[in-house]
Amino acid sequence: MSTVSHLHKLQRFESSGFIIESIPFMSRVAGFAEGSDLQSLGLTSDETTFRKSVVAAQDGFNEAYLHHEIFLALHDSLVEVARTSDLLISGIAFLRVVRPSAVSTQFEYLDFHRESFYASGDFVRHQINIHVPLLNYNSPSSVKYIPFSHKIPSDAFSLHQISESETGFVRGSSEHRAGLMYRPKQIIAGCDLGKALPFPVAVGEAAIFDSELIHGGGVNNTSDIRVSVDFSVIPVACVPDALNYQLAAESLSVGSGKKYVPIQTNTSSSNL
Repeated sequence: MSTVSHLHKLQRFESSGFIIESIPFMSRVAGFAEGSDLQSLGLTSDETTFRKSVVAAQDGFNEAYLHHEIFLALHDSLVEVARTSDLLISGIAFLRVVRPSAVSTQFEYLDFHRESFYASGDFVRHQINIHVPLLNYNSPSSVKYIPFSHKIPSDAFSLHQISESETGFVRGSSEHRAGLMYRPKQIIAGCDLGKALPFPVAVGEAAIFDSELIHGGGVNNTSDIRVSVDFSVIPVACVPDALNYQLAAESLSVGSGKKYVPIQTNTSSSNL
């Protein structure tokens, strides 16, 4: 890659807060999406069975280290925007399984947010998010973002926190384990949510974006269930080991019990 193209990609990331990258075909990832049967499960009227099925599928995805495989496919781009090759990856990737709006609930998808709404300390501002469509993903169902919102100062936002009694979720529940917020925060002021745009990303691509870019609002206005996966990377220097253990959600952690873990460069030995 030339210096010119390298700078162009980094400049686009810093200016827009995201870049879209193509992913080469990965048979194990494609096989997971096709074989998980989440489409039919997502249309069931049995909410408990549906949620447990999502968690089981997510566990299989993580046990197979499939997000590490995606990372390796995106390695060069992630190193460029992170400005370092010394990276850790999130210990767990979250499957985002969103049913059509006709059967889904208000809290089935994440509301507009940036990662620092839910994390204390400066480390999360160095996190880079990766969002990968897996099944039935298009503009009417996509996750949205607010253009240039990664440049808005943190103190500009006013937030309202919703209680567990309203979401119906509790810590450690199937919903929480699948990445949904049991006490989500809504943006009351600080940016114009009416300016939200769909991420211009499709199956076979990944959105790589700044953790401070306001994103969410992925209501599914189609008749098919939408499946995507989210994970993150972060420079090793930004997460001291002691802090890494403190950040880990013990009920969600895979393997070491840390929030961020080393990259697995050999993922083909999975039992998936």
